[in-house]
Amino acid sequence: MDKIKILYIIATLDIGGTEKQLFELAKGLDRKKYEPVVCCLTRSGPVEKDLRDRGIRVIEAGKKGKLDFGFLFKLAGIIRREKPGIVHTFLWTSNTWGRIAAMFAGVPVIISSERSTDYWKGWFEFLIDWKLSLFTKKIIVNSLIVKKFIGSRGISEKKIEVVPNGIDTSLYGSLPGPSQAKKMLGLDPLAPAVGFAGRLCREKDPFVFVRLAAAVLKEKSAQFVIAGDGEMRGGVEALAGSLGVKKNLRILGYRNDMPLVLSAMDVVVLTSLWEGLPNVLIEAGAAAKPAVTLNVGGAGEVVEDGRTGFVVPVSDEKGLAEKVLVLLKGPALCAEMGAAARQRVEENFKLSKMISMTEAIYSAELQKTAR
Repeated sequence: MDKIKILYIIATLDIGGTEKQLFELAKGLDRKKYEPVVCCLTRSGPVEKDLRDRGIRVIEAGKKGKLDFGFLFKLAGIIRREKPGIVHTFLWTSNTWGRIAAMFAGVPVIISSERSTDYWKGWFEFLIDWKLSLFTKKIIVNSLIVKKFIGSRGISEKKIEVVPNGIDTSLYGSLPGPSQAKKMLGLDPLAPAVGFAGRLCREKDPFVFVRLAAAVLKEKSAQFVIAGDGEMRGGVEALAGSLGVKKNLRILGYRNDMPLVLSAMDVVVLTSLWEGLPNVLIEAGAAAKPAVTLNVGGAGEVVEDGRTGFVVPVSDEKGLAEKVLVLLKGPALCAEMGAAARQRVEENFKLSKMISMTEAIYSAELQKTAR
């Protein structure tokens, strides 16, 4: 039987949660049945090497600017040449350009992915989403909250399938202990560590993490660690200086060894303004670490409040600091919640489950077109 080519379309291959999930999906597909190919609209990025190392072709389409209308025909030409059985797009830009081009190219199965509660969208963006949904076989979302969000904007719920993010839990099976991990990262092995992982951008609101550090340090000595980088790094460093916590804050930059980084943490914090299903909370659970998170997106679908961590109302920075202090002052509670978090991830967020659910959607939609 001939393999079915799946053309994944995404804006870039920079380091991010969606890019990571795309990589894991493409890598883990049944290669006897599917041939994954990845197309970047504007440019590639660090994830390209990981894809190519696993024998997955990457195409750069070369989109220039927001309104490169001639690009639509170029992308449609790429799709025609590739002749995929499925085009699967990710995020707003690719969901728009990719689906339109796939329609022009006559692709039998068009699937899109919505990854977050994109409150930034206005009526025009939602109109485009709704119109293109009419030509889309399935819209895969990563959480119940995202399903509810796009369903409330007029998208037919019959077209929406929830496939939670998944991670390879085997990577977290034999980690060094917290003290050793801290040493390996150049941290104080004896001081508790509170961690933040993600891009330093508006969506992740890292300023909240800096203010959290200032609040916690009034009652408890600790170190605060950021694994990530981005356009707000200068602002984060400036705020840390003005609040007098710069000596307690370490920015590690982008990391490709998150299991080690999370092993060094005692508590993981999420401060985002909006989310889909936060990968960092799943990864924290895999590393057996409790999390304290604002109740954004699907955070509450990952963290079971009071059992695997704490879920705090949005904008309640005082409550965020109080819950972090509860965990820092109660190491036994930390360990208990961390163990429960690991169990929850094993049961609900394994990579194999995410891949099998996605393949089931592919198979069902291909069978419909063959009738």
